[in-house]
Amino acid sequence: MTNGKAESDATAARLKDIVDQILTEARQQGASDAEVSVANGTGLLVGVRKGELETVELNNSRGFGIVAYVGNRKGSASTSDDSPDAIRTTVRQALNIARYTEPDSCNGLAPAELMAQTLPDLDIDHPWDIDADRATELALRMEAAAMAVDKRIANRERTSVSSYRGCHVYGNSHGFNEATWRTQHQNVCSVVASDDDGMQSDYAYTLGRSADELADPEAVGREAGERTVARLGRKRVKTGTYPVLFDPSTASGLFGALLGAISGGAQYRKESWLVDSLGKSVAAPCVTLAEEPLRPRGLASAAHDGDGVAT
Repeated sequence: MTNGKAESDATAARLKDIVDQILTEARQQGASDAEVSVANGTGLLVGVRKGELETVELNNSRGFGIVAYVGNRKGSASTSDDSPDAIRTTVRQALNIARYTEPDSCNGLAPAELMAQTLPDLDIDHPWDIDADRATELALRMEAAAMAVDKRIANRERTSVSSYRGCHVYGNSHGFNEATWRTQHQNVCSVVASDDDGMQSDYAYTLGRSADELADPEAVGREAGERTVARLGRKRVKTGTYPVLFDPSTASGLFGALLGAISGGAQYRKESWLVDSLGKSVAAPCVTLAEEPLRPRGLASAAHDGDGVAT
């Protein structure tokens, strides 16, 4: 799951060169503007169940997403083949779509002056030198810890260890073309517990850019077991008004409706309950959301967004 800096730099340079080729081809075929997104990565996922290895998944993927503009008309196409013929064909497909779509004044690249000018080191690339045997060992330890919490736990679900590393490239006809390596590692334990009233399931996980940020497998397993057992023996309450305390895993989901409502797509399509709400209070005074896109090792950290705009 690892490779050296020289190899990583060579891969990034190769992908950026292909992006330049695609952008050149788009201009030659008549696009007024174009942009290309590349995802190139490798991953490992190992799952265990009932004390035995259940699955081993290895993946190695690469894809080029091409968007071509003809004025305010937009078309997109994708390919995993970077040969010259494939590039020409895919660009042609994107342009053919663009020429038959309705013009939209909101289509086009973000202004050139908004492109990221610097790419700070966000410390988000930490390859994990792990193989299937080691991942299996960690998963089995995690599962065993969950099962040891309570005899009412029977693992009918899967416990897994996964690791991913990828190089993501974005370029457009403003001359912007940047590559970023990033990693994400995750251990997940999901179990089922049962009593006379039925079965309940829950899970726990640990996630990070670096393997050294992950919680111990036993700690994850115990948490999964404890959370699952805590669901047993629940009782209905009478209809009424009660104070509610949200579990952290649930509390974060409360913001989902808000984040979806302020997303660009929802606002553009006017499919949001917060249309025309700029400057208005939309939540309790104690609620504040802030973006921190440049946090070192942050799971959502990025120097630029999907349009090349500096975060």
